[in-house]
Amino acid sequence: MYQNGTKRTSMAEYEQPIPFGKSWYQYEVTAGDGIHTKKYTLVITRATDDTVTNATIAILDVVLDDGTKINSTALGGCVWPSCVKGCDAHAPSRCSLANPECIMDSRQFSYTLRIPAETQYFDVSATATHPTLSDIRIYTMGTAGVDYPGGLPGYTTGKPLATNPRVNLYSLAANGGNTVDLVVTAADGVTRETYTIHIEQHGPGVYGEGWKPVVPTTAMVGARYGRLYAADDPLTTRVGLDPTVRDLTVIPALDISPPKFVSSFPRVFNPTSAAVELVVQLDEPGVVYYAVVPDGSRAPTSREVKEGSILRSDLIAHGAITSLRALTQEARKVVTGLASSTSYDVYFVAEDTAKDLMLEPVPNLQAAPTLLDFNTTV
Repeated sequence: MYQNGTKRTSMAEYEQPIPFGKSWYQYEVTAGDGIHTKKYTLVITRATDDTVTNATIAILDVVLDDGTKINSTALGGCVWPSCVKGCDAHAPSRCSLANPECIMDSRQFSYTLRIPAETQYFDVSATATHPTLSDIRIYTMGTAGVDYPGGLPGYTTGKPLATNPRVNLYSLAANGGNTVDLVVTAADGVTRETYTIHIEQHGPGVYGEGWKPVVPTTAMVGARYGRLYAADDPLTTRVGLDPTVRDLTVIPALDISPPKFVSSFPRVFNPTSAAVELVVQLDEPGVVYYAVVPDGSRAPTSREVKEGSILRSDLIAHGAITSLRALTQEARKVVTGLASSTSYDVYFVAEDTAKDLMLEPVPNLQAAPTLLDFNTTV
């Protein structure tokens, strides 16, 4: 006897999983003479409802490496269903008895995470509408919902969110990525929804480098680089009875340190007979100056790299590397006009966008350039 082409032993029990919806099973029975056969068709319809076809998320949170929790409302989402004043845990203010957790609007599939440039990693926490029936997988690079066993360059196979919540921003940037996808699969194994978190790193800003709240006299939540925030203190002014309105006095904290290159940067990439690609990324907003000189030439100072041909006449090429994100994400620059089959030295020096108390630019330049060498091809 065969069931849908699979041989089965007659008069013996076997287990057959039945998916949701309509399924066809064809049985072909061969008589003892081995010649005569007969076919039977069995149609089974397994009913479906919202519990097996719902692939949505009810609660979405991101926890930064300093313990700061950012809920779906702060990610650009909205409260759903809306209550009178939102909710302390998952919205700007208080919640109602009818909606203690302020379930997010599961019909919104795109969110934006804006975080300080010095953030190194964050953890994603998501709860499905039917958590015991649905499956959530996280994709940090590549096409959401498509697995690449073996790991093609720049892509990863999705992993269960419950055991792999952490996203390393350095690893993400190294592959040119700035999005995280959460793929929710319903209990029927077919229905899917994809929630995308777009990552934007900025600085100085929020509680990042450049500004910090006053030091309180009570214990606070979330400490990072001496900055304390997210709780009440005697210097916090409440306006009226609405707990959502605050006037927080801040004092300036001047930036006097130059930026640093993120691990594995700077790099030279794909040298050709007449060009080379420079790749940089900084740990805070800034600009990178470069200078290309013949191999073995005197090393330039940081100021010579920045000023270029104004101070050095033997530079083959020089310039600045900038980007929309101020180099807090990987940026590339192609340098042309080089000679073939030639050895060169390239020097990099970084400068930040620090400001003084009057918000006038007072940038910090690295004290010494970083040297890399390369050879052009024939």
